[in-house]
Amino acid sequence: MKNQLKLTILSVTICLLLMGMSTSNLFAQKTFEGYWESETITKSTMPGMPSSEIETQKAFYKQGKMKIQQFTENSDIILRLDKDLSWTVDHANKSYQEVRFEDVEKEVKAAKSKMAEEMKKMSPEQQEMMKKMMGDKMGSMLGDAETPSISFKKTGETKTISGFKCKQVMMMLDGDPFMEMWLTPDYNLGDEFLKVYQNMGLLKGKLPNDVDLKGFPIYTKMEMDTGMGKMVTETTVKKIVPTNVSNSEFELPKGYKKIAIDMPH
Repeated sequence: MKNQLKLTILSVTICLLLMGMSTSNLFAQKTFEGYWESETITKSTMPGMPSSEIETQKAFYKQGKMKIQQFTENSDIILRLDKDLSWTVDHANKSYQEVRFEDVEKEVKAAKSKMAEEMKKMSPEQQEMMKKMMGDKMGSMLGDAETPSISFKKTGETKTISGFKCKQVMMMLDGDPFMEMWLTPDYNLGDEFLKVYQNMGLLKGKLPNDVDLKGFPIYTKMEMDTGMGKMVTETTVKKIVPTNVSNSEFELPKGYKKIAIDMPH
């Protein structure tokens, strides 16, 4: 279960990154380069998870590259499209883990296969609970039984968040609200990361290409019900700085040791 949990955390992390950029392929605008600072608050009733967490981040972005510094965890996530991989850097232990994009889909499939075998050993009651969990919208996003229909709904609501004028957009899965987004029209992250996630098989639904959406997500809120508990994640961007970013920001620190990821097989 520990190995499976690692894979699940990885998949969800990538999917959450995708959500923050999910509208960027829908409009043409000069791609943003620079950094932004944000805060994520997570509240959960799921077993084994803290009831409340606050994480502060600083993200650097230039075309083809992204780094997210997670200060509370003293770690970085680096996405490199030019190398078709991601690194998770642990500064406390001076180590890093590497995931190649081409391996992600087969590892997700392996985890699902292992879960199916484990379910055969469960009681009918336990199986019913697991089926409820796998029927969750996030489960569908990661390629389970049904492929969700993804759409966006502009509510017409506006407000100022962190000094940015924003408009509210709801991301819908199968017609139900999945993520609340407040977008400022000033910046664009581009669509290249979206394409990578689709190629990895982490996003099975197809985004509409005829929706007039423009904006950088200043605030996002996502709620998930797994059947064993609920989790609410809210991320607020506090500051955006357009600037040239050195390629060195997206390199591994010197002297750090590579640690293998023990994936399920």
